Amino acid sequence: MIVLVNNYYNKIRGQYNIRKILSILLFGIFLINGFVAVAINIDYKTPEFNINNIEKNEYSGQDFSHTILGEFTTATWCTPCKRAHAALRNIYSNGWFPFYYVSLVWDKNIEADQRGNTELGATVYPTVFFDGGFKKNMGASSAAGAQAAYNTSINLCGNRTTSDINLSLDIKWLGPDNPFPENNAINQDLYVCLSWTNAEMNIGVTVDNNEGSTYNGHLRTYVTEVKSSMGWNDSGGAIYTFPFLEYAFNEDITIENFGTWQNDIDWDGKDYNTGYGEDYSKITQDNIMVIAAVFDDANDYVDETVGLIAGVDTDPKTFDVYFGESNPPPLISSNQSTMELCRNNLELSTTYYWRIVVWDNQGNSTVGPVWSFKTKSGQNIPPERPEIIGPIEGKINIKYDYVFTAVDSNGDYVRFLINWGDGTKLEWTGLIPSGEPGYSESHMWTTQGTYTIKAKAKDIYGAESEWTEFIVTMPRSKVIQELLILKFLQNHPRIFQIFQQIIQKLNL
Repeated sequence: MIVLVNNYYNKIRGQYNIRKILSILLFGIFLINGFVAVAINIDYKTPEFNINNIEKNEYSGQDFSHTILGEFTTATWCTPCKRAHAALRNIYSNGWFPFYYVSLVWDKNIEADQRGNTELGATVYPTVFFDGGFKKNMGASSAAGAQAAYNTSINLCGNRTTSDINLSLDIKWLGPDNPFPENNAINQDLYVCLSWTNAEMNIGVTVDNNEGSTYNGHLRTYVTEVKSSMGWNDSGGAIYTFPFLEYAFNEDITIENFGTWQNDIDWDGKDYNTGYGEDYSKITQDNIMVIAAVFDDANDYVDETVGLIAGVDTDPKTFDVYFGESNPPPLISSNQSTMELCRNNLELSTTYYWRIVVWDNQGNSTVGPVWSFKTKSGQNIPPERPEIIGPIEGKINIKYDYVFTAVDSNGDYVRFLINWGDGTKLEWTGLIPSGEPGYSESHMWTTQGTYTIKAKAKDIYGAESEWTEFIVTMPRSKVIQELLILKFLQNHPRIFQIFQQIIQKLNL
């Protein structure tokens, strides 16, 4: 065998550069040790995940002591981070290990910045912290290389000794919330747009201590999206997967021997934000993955991890709207996809009731509570005369912009009737809020002359204002312009003499 190897070595040495041969051999050994022979061609695009919970499995003939957590510190501008992201996606989607990861996109989320940079101490991007830093992999020169390194780290984490605890999650998606107008609101306008959100869930966590002594640890429960709906993409354009939004729990826990810790929280996306002004009120049930991990106080390493999708094939959702003066209110709109419905011509000093029923994609419904609001009292007053702002003169065949505003003392929405003075008019416009910024419209006159723009405003109850008039000249008459110039020269004889001299010198 040795002779065969020597003969083959001598043969290829004469044909190839020996440094290239060694590089190929080393790379082959690296792939074999890293278990990535099946993943050389890694897709940089976001794959479709098998989002079902991955149970503990066997790998390399051994049971893992626990489910591993990867915390991936990354930024949207980071070039090598796309390789790390591709590697993590590939490992997770293939289900080779009992493993979850969280993308800490720190340039988009302040909480991610705090966890990745301050608490874990990332100084290089990407860095993946496995099990709280038991293993740490920095950089990613290639997706295949990163995957090999991560596979090794996951194996090492899975074979270490951990405390004997069980961790479980429960998620229930709740019904509609955050009504507008707010429940029991008073003095509401007679034109109102009802709106609501559907981004609240109850998250329950249970930790069982199977040890014969007290367990002290720290629970972190990460609310993530399966795929970012916030427009967070890596530098290769792939949508970030499992980006961290906010914690449901982030606290120390103490459990007596053979005891249980249990708690739950109603977590509403509207109540949390990135720290840069964007909240999570538009999250959807089947795109939410909650990942919980318990870190041992003795070393800050993970003892157990669990992940659970909030719903599978539950979206898109539709909504039935019930609204009226009776309680319970009657159905007025069904199977609508938007979370808004506008109503006008409401009555003064009247209480209105409304409720929302949510239907998921499986045909399951969640009935919301009955909300109410009361409209304002008093007598309806017509809008004030409109104000017209725009040029008073111009040239024919050119469009000019005009703004029409009207104040309604009741705060009602208004619309405008506009007569351009040239035989054309704009019938009642759509409703807009009272006062500024008003309604903008363009118009072009095709014949020279002086025109009177007339406008009036009307509120949602049909009460109309008085007319406003606005005079426009298109353009100034040439005769009038010449008469004005002549009059000016007559009143300034010295300038007239200079003007005559210029004309004579120019032989005009």
